[in-house]
Amino acid sequence: MRRETRDLAEALGLRPRDHVALVGGGGKTTVMFALADQLKAKGSTVLTSTTTKVWEQQAQKAPSVILEGSGPQWKEELVQVLDRHHYAFIAGERLASGKLQGISPTLADRLFRDRVVDYLILEADGAAGRPVKAPARYEPVIPRTATVVVAMAGLEALGKPCTDEWVFRAERFMELTGARQGEFLKPVILARLLQHQRGLFQGCPKGARRIIFLNKVDLVQDRTWLDELVGILAGKCRLVLGSVKEGIYQVHR
Repeated sequence: MRRETRDLAEALGLRPRDHVALVGGGGKTTVMFALADQLKAKGSTVLTSTTTKVWEQQAQKAPSVILEGSGPQWKEELVQVLDRHHYAFIAGERLASGKLQGISPTLADRLFRDRVVDYLILEADGAAGRPVKAPARYEPVIPRTATVVVAMAGLEALGKPCTDEWVFRAERFMELTGARQGEFLKPVILARLLQHQRGLFQGCPKGARRIIFLNKVDLVQDRTWLDELVGILAGKCRLVLGSVKEGIYQVHR
């Protein structure tokens, strides 16, 4: 079954209350904030964060940034911001690099269990801006209470060479998929990353719903390769093709 929607939360099949972990590459930060904005517009209370690091300038897309490491008053500040704006970003502390240190999985679990918000959305790994990312053995850092894990890849990588320019942790990517250095990223190779037990869903909590989100469909140059990729992945789990930039999502179930 295939259908189209402009509602990102609907495309991802979110329920009235969910803890969403985004992994992989291809625009996780953009997806996180787009999803948060949509959910807030529907009247939900939303908290965004990361278990890695994020640029402070990006975090400021939320109405307010709460720093857990600023002192014991952070909890009171968070409650006040959520009461007023229904949406905040929470991080650990500011770093000299201009980034914010993320929160621990334990804190993410506590915030979700305490029902502070309707939705907790966080990035569970980094991809250094690449469209495709293979996780190291210690990644991603997914909290145990995550109810949805969204594995992402940017479709502009299809047909591009398997190099550091397009793939973050290219050596690990080749190890997992069997690809050779410089080999074109064909659909079957990208599908291996998404399906491998140590691929993008590594560390996915038992019982969490798995979703594959292939972003930037507007940048695909060879539609036959896209159709081939969909043919391989369709039926494995919920599959979403889309473009956050254009706001259109195609759901395959």
